[in-house]
Amino acid sequence: IELAFAVVLFPLLVVLSLNDIDRMEIPYWTSISIGVLGVISVIIDILTPNAMPWYEHLIGAVIISVPFAILTFLGAMGGGDVHLMAAAGLLLGWKIVPAAAIGIILGALGGIVLKLITKNNQIKFGPFLSVGIVVGYLFGTDIINWYLSFIK
Repeated sequence: IELAFAVVLFPLLVVLSLNDIDRMEIPYWTSISIGVLGVISVIIDILTPNAMPWYEHLIGAVIISVPFAILTFLGAMGGGDVHLMAAAGLLLGWKIVPAAAIGIILGALGGIVLKLITKNNQIKFGPFLSVGIVVGYLFGTDIINWYLSFIK
C-alpha cells in the first residue's frame, strides 16, 4: 500500500515543484490530490489493527498548517505552501514534523544561495517542501526515532 501511495505522491510533488518554479504557484489540484491520499490513508489506518490512530493524521495536518498559515498571513510565503503542508500533514501524520524541518532548512539554504547569486527575494518554496515530504514519507519514523534516542 505504501508503494502505491508513493507512486501517486512522488509524481504529484514533481509536478507541483516544476509548476512552482515556473509560475510561483502550487496548483490546488495537487494539494487536493495529496489530501485525498491522506483521507484514504486515514481510512486504511482505521481499518488496520496497530496502525497510526486517525487523530494523529489530523494532528499532523494542524500542527504544520497553523504555523504556515501564520507565516502566510505575515507575507513570508504563499497560500499554496499552507495547502500543500496541510494535505501532507494529513497523509504523514506526525512524520510531517521532520518533513517540514527538512523542507524549511533546505529552503533557507537555497534562499541564501539564490540571494547571493541573483539578488532575488522570491524563493520558490514548493520544491524544498516537496523534498522534505519525500524524505518524511520514506524516513520520517527513522528520523523521529533517531532524534528521540538523544533524549533517552
